[in-house]
Amino acid sequence: MPDKLFASPKPVIGMIHIAALPGTPASKLSLTEIERLAVREAKLLREAGVHGVMIENMHDTPYLRGRVGPEIVAAMAIIGRAVKETAKLPCGVQILAGANLEAMAVAHAAGLTREARNGGKSVGSGVFFACADSALWILYVMCRRQPSSLI
Repeated sequence: MPDKLFASPKPVIGMIHIAALPGTPASKLSLTEIERLAVREAKLLREAGVHGVMIENMHDTPYLRGRVGPEIVAAMAIIGRAVKETAKLPCGVQILAGANLEAMAVAHAAGLTREARNGGKSVGSGVFFACADSALWILYVMCRRQPSSLI
């Protein structure tokens, strides 16, 4: 079944690796400065012709496996909204490492199109387990989508 999100059958998605967020060990910039950098990258990606963009907290190392604090969720939602408004393209979010429920909350709060979820698999930063039960509950509560329509 073709994806109706993109006009292209093989869309190119540009990834914006967000600078280390306030509250993380590598943080050096203010949230306003980080947002400005992300918006700049969104403009460049749009001008380069990508079909969509993703944001990811790549520099928030060391990663917290499967969860992040509310400061990360809030910052990613602010940045996600700004990127979406600037890019005027479908926009998604990935929160490392495997913070799937938090990514869903950011996507909902920022009005993003998609959130990336790590399922039960082994990746560079450890072993992750799927959270389908919690994810379906969050989708229902926050978005009023019936779980059966998501499968």
